[in-house]
Amino acid sequence: MDGADSPDGAGAMLSDAEQLFTERASAIDQNFSNRPVGKGVIADICAGLDGLPLAIEMAAARTYLMTPDELLDRLDQRLLMLTGAARDFPARQQTMRDALAWSYDLLEPEEQMVLRRLAVFVGSWSLDAAAEICWDLSVDRDARNSANLPVIESLVQKSLVFRSSHLGQPAPDGATRFRLLETVREFADVELFRTDELELIRERHTAYYASAAARLECIAWGDEPGDSRAILAAEYGNFHAALLWAIEREQTELAFQIVAAVFNPEATQDLSRILGQDTHSQLEFVR
Repeated sequence: MDGADSPDGAGAMLSDAEQLFTERASAIDQNFSNRPVGKGVIADICAGLDGLPLAIEMAAARTYLMTPDELLDRLDQRLLMLTGAARDFPARQQTMRDALAWSYDLLEPEEQMVLRRLAVFVGSWSLDAAAEICWDLSVDRDARNSANLPVIESLVQKSLVFRSSHLGQPAPDGATRFRLLETVREFADVELFRTDELELIRERHTAYYASAAARLECIAWGDEPGDSRAILAAEYGNFHAALLWAIEREQTELAFQIVAAVFNPEATQDLSRILGQDTHSQLEFVR
């Protein structure tokens, strides 16, 4: 992951990852290099595994059971699939989940809390969003921000959280943003579910992004300074996740608040699930 501060750096990292996958797969199957593989499949596998060497080695070990194309189709269950590292690996690294659990157990309680709650974000997020969603709202904002910064810094130092720009994904508006690798996010999401915090954190996430959508609308109309397109590009995944949660919980007002600022065909389809035949007329009103 080092040196990936630019798209070129990220590309170089991915080429190394592809080479590692091919070498490990060839060690298991000497004919691997002669087998047909879909264009870009190995690159997509490595990207889906965040370029993590341990994850790539475990995935390559599965090529004796399935083709790379089949592996790619199963990446949405990467932690279940990534087992069976080399026998000389420590026990804590025999599965990807074991490796992540070992790292997680070494964290301080507040670091564990924040890491698992960060799983609610889709794509990248800001320090302000993390402070508002991951910390107890009974504590005043200044205290939340003061507590949040050193925890995020520690998670970055431990390579569990990354600045988006260091992964070759700078924010469209140039602001500092952070993200979890998808492998880590999947693990953290399970931990969030296990602690019975999922409902609470999803509600906070939806409320935060509904408010953010209202601010985005003000910016779009020129009532507040800012670049609404850049903000939307950076936060689209979170807006959409918040919209889906509002729909699931039949929080129609919040759903419309988000759609009013983030209007697109995909959002229209989601909203139609709860508004039925009246969707078109109400969306025209919102527009």
